[in-house]
Amino acid sequence: MENTQQQPEITDEQKKMMEEMLAKVKKIQEEAEKFSKKIVNKIKDKLLGISLMPPDKKGQKEINLLILLDDQKVEPHEKGKFIHDNTKIVEELCKGSDYTPNTMLFTELKQALYDDNAEATSKVTKALPLYQKNNVLNAFVLPEVHKNLVLEKFEKYVVSYVGVGSIMRGEGNPKSDIDVFIIIDDTDVKRMSRAELKDKLSSLIYSMSFQAQEITKTKIPLHIQTYLLTDFWEMLKESSSPVIHTFLRDGIPFFDRGIYRPWRLLIEMGRIKPSREAILKHTEAGDLFYERAKKKLLSVVVEDLYYSVLNPAQSLLMLKGIAPPTHKETITLFREIIVEQEKLASKAEGDILEEFVMLFKKWEYNEVTEMSGTDIEKFMEKADKFRKKIFPIIDDLNYKIYKTKLSKELSTRKTPEKKTAKKATKKKTTKKKK
Repeated sequence: MENTQQQPEITDEQKKMMEEMLAKVKKIQEEAEKFSKKIVNKIKDKLLGISLMPPDKKGQKEINLLILLDDQKVEPHEKGKFIHDNTKIVEELCKGSDYTPNTMLFTELKQALYDDNAEATSKVTKALPLYQKNNVLNAFVLPEVHKNLVLEKFEKYVVSYVGVGSIMRGEGNPKSDIDVFIIIDDTDVKRMSRAELKDKLSSLIYSMSFQAQEITKTKIPLHIQTYLLTDFWEMLKESSSPVIHTFLRDGIPFFDRGIYRPWRLLIEMGRIKPSREAILKHTEAGDLFYERAKKKLLSVVVEDLYYSVLNPAQSLLMLKGIAPPTHKETITLFREIIVEQEKLASKAEGDILEEFVMLFKKWEYNEVTEMSGTDIEKFMEKADKFRKKIFPIIDDLNYKIYKTKLSKELSTRKTPEKKTAKKATKKKTTKKKK
């Protein structure tokens, strides 16, 4: 006979007790949110967040509040007075109420995470945020929940779980996301390749971020970067990545097996320095980017200005009944027909056209590799001069042939949305007239 385990049914009395308990918690939260506004109004410029902490013991009547103070711009010798004065203000506000304030400096919270002080960090990570600037409390609560989900399933693989980014530094804004680095131990992988391990774990870890958001009722994106220990070690050896240095300098460890903290201390001591190869690589990369920027700028200037002159010249010839000519033919035909026969333009316009065609060909053959700002300005002025002379001629010829002004057609062209809106307006006007 098959032995099946059945979940015990919840009685009506138990359901009632749960509903009463949830209602009580909700009431406490709502009242705490109202009370927290008094604290916010009094010390808003020195405050980062207020949280509702869990009770210290069963049956506790007092309600614990965490007051997180922003001391990042406070001088070290003034921090004692800073916390004393603000604690006194908060205690005065809580006097005669059920609320017990627990003040903490933001630098203390970060230091507690560096020191792996679970008791101190749990004051924030296990508390319910009531008020916070730029999601600073969520930046600690969400990664803590996500970290626990990850460790529950992959603890043997995770070496370090570290929070980074502007929010962790207390410099975030309402749009900032939460960044975390996860280092995976791949030194003893046997059943699959390292790449497969990274892909598999990254996918599962990422999916857990949505679960963490659901648990914490937080919609802030959790941006996860997963690294293999062997890859991270190579980057660390070269010390060539600014990302790695930022990670070690500004990161806050939520979990560490004794890897991240020593690395962080070594970088603070100046023991981790960029290798000569890394310095050379960065210098070469800078040179390559500079050369690429020069080529891009030259391409935009030469190519775009070339077509801004060539196309109107070809349009003018087409209006005179000539099939679209090549760039070389355009110069000859422009001089023969537009300048000499019709006398619509002067020799100066013919020279400008030829100059731009020749410049374009030189650029194509790599004979022109750079251009000064003065030269760019000079060519811009010449192109502008050519266009101002040629376009009125095109406009007049177009009117003689098609009885429409080309300039008017070009200026009144609308997007489909604008046309629709215009038609709708006309219909309304017609109805009104009726």
